[in-house]
Amino acid sequence: MKVVIANTTLLNAGDAAINEATMQILRHSFGGEVDFACYEANPAVAARYHPTLALRAALFDQVASHLRWRFARLPALLWVLAIARLARVWKVALLALPAGLRRSLAEYRAADVVVSAGGTYLVDRYRIAPRIFDFLVVLALGRPLVLFTQSIGPLAPGRDRLLLRFALRRAALVMVRDRPSEALVAELGVPAARVARCPDAVFALSQPHEHVSDAPRINPPRIAVSVRDWPFFAGGRAEEGMERYLDAVAAFVRRVVETDGARVTMVSTCQGVPEYWTDDSKVAARVIDRLPAALRDNVTLDGRFRSPAALIDYLRGFDLIVATRMHAGILALCAGVPVVPIAYEFKTRELFTELEAEALLCDVETVTAGRLYRACRRALGQTRYGRAAAHWRRVALARCHAMASGRLVAAAVYGEGRT
Repeated sequence: MKVVIANTTLLNAGDAAINEATMQILRHSFGGEVDFACYEANPAVAARYHPTLALRAALFDQVASHLRWRFARLPALLWVLAIARLARVWKVALLALPAGLRRSLAEYRAADVVVSAGGTYLVDRYRIAPRIFDFLVVLALGRPLVLFTQSIGPLAPGRDRLLLRFALRRAALVMVRDRPSEALVAELGVPAARVARCPDAVFALSQPHEHVSDAPRINPPRIAVSVRDWPFFAGGRAEEGMERYLDAVAAFVRRVVETDGARVTMVSTCQGVPEYWTDDSKVAARVIDRLPAALRDNVTLDGRFRSPAALIDYLRGFDLIVATRMHAGILALCAGVPVVPIAYEFKTRELFTELEAEALLCDVETVTAGRLYRACRRALGQTRYGRAAAHWRRVALARCHAMASGRLVAAAVYGEGRT
């Protein structure tokens, strides 16, 4: 069984967790030997952090690397798509491409399925043309295209929306992880029989026996806090919004230290990789800078990169996490640790509503220290007195459904047949 996983971003530990979980799910569903090739935004650097993976440069980037002039990009992309369409029948057509790109298209052509990694990248805020190009190559080669658990949208009218509509309507399977994405996919005209709503793939990394003990926690509480930069505050007031958000988090940290004697660790999923475009530990340092010097002995800045498995193990040492990064929250849930989420996109609100934990939600636009503190006290109280059983049953169910989602992929692949 040969599987290509496209659109990975492995320098982000949250996306690395998606990739690891996807491979685990597909191995479980297909059985036997499964060979994976991952097409990555920065393969040379990612190989240092994930040395066991077969990594390649993203197709769009490979095409762009051969161009000397930007205005030649569209003809080059169309040329590659034309060659891919010919190679669907005559493999020899690939000889018209440069050697590296030829090998990549041959690998796509030989794949039993091409899986576009789960995540949140089909939105107006990000550049989605390279992702759509990848989809179009897969379709031109006649291979089954599966989009793993996505949050999609919003998408403004225009070329990208039309091209995405074209690609998704021809995909073998589109897996979404929330209701707004499901509604948008329906609006784009994707047949309902080829759409499935499934939990985020990362839930597959939890173990069936993971749960939160009802025994009282040892004081003082150990609290992890994940923060991030967010340039999309309402009204275009990014700087002002970030200052409010950081002030709220810093005031919360001060309160749990002064009131509860908490030990706080700033840790997140996007950190410890200098080559990545962002580093949450730099944002965390801005939170610590807001604290009185007398409290800083109770606050640790942990800026290390960790693999998903190592991060799950690390988070087990905490009583609770305040998570702005959604996958920091999911990895904590995989470790059996309660989460107070700060939502910056609808995906987080949808997730924690499904888990019957919407009462713990804070919004990045309106978060306050008081709201965070009350949510944390509520989460710790529920855990301590066994009142969160429904929530943790839903976490366990999310794991079961995430593992079972691979059967949908298998059905889509075997239903497509080879051409």
